Amino acid sequence: MPNPKPSKLELYIEILKALQQHKASKLVDIQERTKVDDEFLERAIAFLQKQSLVEKTNLKNTTVYKNTPRGERVKNYFITQSQRVTKNEFIYLMPADADVTRTTLPAKN
Repeated sequence: MPNPKPSKLELYIEILKALQQHKASKLVDIQERTKVDDEFLERAIAFLQKQSLVEKTNLKNTTVYKNTPRGERVKNYFITQSQRVTKNEFIYLMPADADVTRTTLPAKN
């Protein structure tokens, strides 16, 4: 089964991660690191700017983008959450009155 298409949120986080690694980047550089098409990238950058997660600046007559402090916090939050899920592997949502003293996992085939 092929990998599912990443969600917009996952792509936004990838863009924020790419910007963090290189502090300030041109759209072409971000596109190379994230492997998203230019049309989506332009829309995503505009969205991230509206949310005050990314800022656009001019550096030597070139437009570059960089994370804002808020963008860094959002990126770090989602990275931390994804690591917690990966580390725990299973998350069970149980009713508050459930007996959790003994839980068995279904057998793998």
